[in-house]
Amino acid sequence: MATTRGALLGISVGLLGLLAGSLPGLVQPVEAKHVAHHATLHPTGVWWQYRESKYSPPFACLPPANDDPQRYGGVPVGYVYQSYDNDDCGTSDAYQSRVVFDLSEFRGYTRVQSDPVYARLSYQEETVDFTNPPPLGSQGVTCVNRLRVAGSDQTDDGRFQVQDGDLFRAGLLASDPWSVGDVVLGWIDGSTPNFGLVLQGYDESLDLRTDKCMSALSNFTLDVTVVWDVSAPQLRVQNVNVTDKNGAHACATGSINVSTTIHNESDVGAANYDVLLKVDGKPRETVIAGPIGSYADRPETFLTTINLSAGDHALQVVVDPDHRLTRIEDTLDVASVSVNCTQGAAPTPTPKPAGLQVASVDVQDPDGHSGCVAGNSNNVHLVIKNTGDSEVSAVIPVQLSIDGKPGRTTTIGGVAPNDQKDSFFSGVTLSAGTHTLKVIVDPDHKVGVAVASTSSATKQVTCAKS
Repeated sequence: MATTRGALLGISVGLLGLLAGSLPGLVQPVEAKHVAHHATLHPTGVWWQYRESKYSPPFACLPPANDDPQRYGGVPVGYVYQSYDNDDCGTSDAYQSRVVFDLSEFRGYTRVQSDPVYARLSYQEETVDFTNPPPLGSQGVTCVNRLRVAGSDQTDDGRFQVQDGDLFRAGLLASDPWSVGDVVLGWIDGSTPNFGLVLQGYDESLDLRTDKCMSALSNFTLDVTVVWDVSAPQLRVQNVNVTDKNGAHACATGSINVSTTIHNESDVGAANYDVLLKVDGKPRETVIAGPIGSYADRPETFLTTINLSAGDHALQVVVDPDHRLTRIEDTLDVASVSVNCTQGAAPTPTPKPAGLQVASVDVQDPDGHSGCVAGNSNNVHLVIKNTGDSEVSAVIPVQLSIDGKPGRTTTIGGVAPNDQKDSFFSGVTLSAGTHTLKVIVDPDHKVGVAVASTSSATKQVTCAKS
């Protein structure tokens, strides 16, 4: 029969409730405290130790004939305890389990010194042999009757080395000042070497002739709660979502969009921070995200549509990849997902280089209407277009010639890909009659981009007498 057993190791539900501020009217501390860092740890290693049960002559000391002899010849590694009716002429040795947990994730925080550390060990126990009524050592609950702190990773005469005293001892729960909170605290701050806990199924004070109990242990967990000072956000990547351009939650066409959710597991919020998307290990896009509040989630979407080839691809999202934000380090600040594209994306057209052209030239009267009036109140309106797929970031000079004579020059700022900008020559003097106006973009070719054949435009206007 498999049952879940637990040894209570210094945890106080009432205290936890108070610290978490769950009671109405509780005065909050001036300095923010985080009490929700509760982790369920699984062991990084479990070592089993047992010794053969032995009999000494005379042969009259052998087990009674009605007992199963297999029970007394030693048990497979993993069984915690065996005792037997040895008629006072045999020996029965301790069956032990040493369990070590990795507590490194707690070392990245500044612990509140006035608050204790809470810890609870639990495991699953399958009873293999027991007596009825239950043996003294088991107290009717478990074959483990002693819980101790390992003194090293070595064995001594076939048994694990342990520190003096017990964390738990059947019938003597208060026999020793050890508390698991103190032990775990020492492991966290490094003041005590972490060789783990030893669960033991034998107590020298018990009567071996009436106590026979053995069981198999598995599924060890250590629940730990630590209270620490909080002075910075703690950012995590909750998920990585992939959507095909056709709307499916997969990669069907080879063209996908990626979104994510950033979570802050702290009492302190964050203003702005970077979120990086990597595709097959290479950076693809970074978005500036934020702000995010305490214990809040913030969705983010990468703007670039990712075109992938057919097959498997790895996507990874990293929050604050350059560690520019003062924050609590968290191993969950990165998340990855694999996608399989059933087909590759359509080839991307070769981008056109930047190119400048005069899209239009118009002469306007002082009221902004098309037309020319003799005098100095005319405005020449022109539109400059970038015909390429890349930006023109340089300042662009534009020259106006009237009747073949170079005249004034103006400038416009950069032009985005496949975009256009307006510009004006104001207060242009024109006499009554017909005139030829010519506008030239980058007349001295200093901008450094391709200049289209339409980079100049000519317009004839007739100016009426004022």
